[in-house]
Amino acid sequence: MKTNHIFYCIFCVLMFAACSGGDYERQLERFEEMNRTDVPLCVDSVQPLVRHYDHWWHSPNHRMRAYYMLGCAYRDQGEAPAAIHYYNIAAEQADTASSECDYATLFRVYGQMAMIYGQQNMPQEELEAWKGYSHYSFLAGDTINGALGYVYIARAHYAMDDTLAVLHFTDKARRLYLEHGDKEGAARVYPTAIYISLLNGNYPRARKFMDIFEGESNLFDETGNIAPGREQYYNSKGLYCIGTGKLDSAEYYFRKLLPYGYNLEACEGLLSIYENRRNADSIIKYSRLYEQALMQWRGTRQAEAIIQSSAMYNYERNQNIAEQKTKDAKVSTYLNLLLLSLLITLLLLFYIGYHRFRLRSVQYENEYRQLVNTYSSSVKELQQRSKDYELLKQNYEILKQINSDKEDEIAYETSKRLMQKHHEIERLKECIKSYERKFETMVASGLDESINQNKYIRKCHEWFKDKQAEKPNVNDFSKIQKTFVHHYPRVYDRLQEARLSNQELLVCIMILLGFDTYQITNLLGKASQSISNSKSKANYKLFGEKSTETLKKNLQMLFRCNLM
Repeated sequence: MKTNHIFYCIFCVLMFAACSGGDYERQLERFEEMNRTDVPLCVDSVQPLVRHYDHWWHSPNHRMRAYYMLGCAYRDQGEAPAAIHYYNIAAEQADTASSECDYATLFRVYGQMAMIYGQQNMPQEELEAWKGYSHYSFLAGDTINGALGYVYIARAHYAMDDTLAVLHFTDKARRLYLEHGDKEGAARVYPTAIYISLLNGNYPRARKFMDIFEGESNLFDETGNIAPGREQYYNSKGLYCIGTGKLDSAEYYFRKLLPYGYNLEACEGLLSIYENRRNADSIIKYSRLYEQALMQWRGTRQAEAIIQSSAMYNYERNQNIAEQKTKDAKVSTYLNLLLLSLLITLLLLFYIGYHRFRLRSVQYENEYRQLVNTYSSSVKELQQRSKDYELLKQNYEILKQINSDKEDEIAYETSKRLMQKHHEIERLKECIKSYERKFETMVASGLDESINQNKYIRKCHEWFKDKQAEKPNVNDFSKIQKTFVHHYPRVYDRLQEARLSNQELLVCIMILLGFDTYQITNLLGKASQSISNSKSKANYKLFGEKSTETLKKNLQMLFRCNLM
């Protein structure tokens, strides 16, 4: 009995948390939308969300998403160490052994970490993060981002001077893009591989990669200009032209770099050209310009180092503030005790309510079982009386053909019995119909009210009321199926045991949720014959009846028998 009380208390705590969690869920979704649209997040706004979800009774996915948003908030404030810290905590929350793991969020966490490590010139950490990004992209079913992860892994290997790994992962990325039918993406993987091929003096391989990149990437216009933001590729073009003795073309490409701010690469390339031409004046000129560009580049790197140090200082400052807040929180312990007392009171109230609900459920179940027994016995009685009626009718037909007085009297008695049997059969049919109406009412009342409030089910009903509303799609029906599994796992398991097809299973679920055949046909966008076939096959697999007529009644009986 004590174990039951503990179970009821835990149940009530979870119910209380669920009642107050809707606002936090909407807030979390709002922060995620802001992050997707590049709207900066505020740390002070996100921290209460993290405090709410950082408890064992919340799902690992919710904890991961909350910490991910906090990391993004620190990222938006330029505090890279704090962002990395919370991204790591977010990744630790993920239950990767569970089929419910939110891999789509997890691979984005690793992607954000990788970009920060790259900005802070930490290639080994960046490489590991990109590996996580690619791995969890594949687990999320996102092949394109998995292939993109290989591209970034190749770049991280380049930063570590591992040219063989660059070529290996570039080739893997290209093959994945091609398998996915993305020819443009497959061509865009090559810039880093082109550059290292030129540095290694392998011009045939560089030419091969350049032809694919320029011919299939759709990044070049009719005059050969590359898409904005990718102008650094002109440096590779210039290096290739120098290596193949086309100095005029090389000068053209290096000069194209200057308007886009690539002064170091442009001056280094032009200096190399004039050294080949033995042009002393130009060598002196571009030596000075190259030295100035190099000093400017070093100055930028020093400024970045200062910014990183400042970010580390800000992170430590925030940690000190957090510790001070923790100390201040101890002063308010008595408030927590008061809240605990209120919570215990609420738990008792919930327990009383749940106990009453349980008693009503038991009473309801007993009533239903009694109805099932009465219904079954009535159906059997109807079948027996129908057989008796048919047999009596055959005897009556035989007696009608005989004309003796005695036999007329027997025929008359037989006729009276036939009438009596007919009335009994009609009465049983009426009783059975009334039982079936009760079944429908009881099943409808047995549906949780919360399932009808589900946004995906409401979307179906709203579409029938207003055809201008958005029509439910395949993803919506998948969510409806998951909602049904969550509310009625035993009923769903019973349906699964019959090995129904996806359409047959969905049709059965929609029937149990109160949708009729016309609605199901329009919602699924299938022909009416297709839905009828699914109903007939489902009825046969589940109940051994080749009919569409009795499926609803049979499903309702199955539902109630497996509900409790």
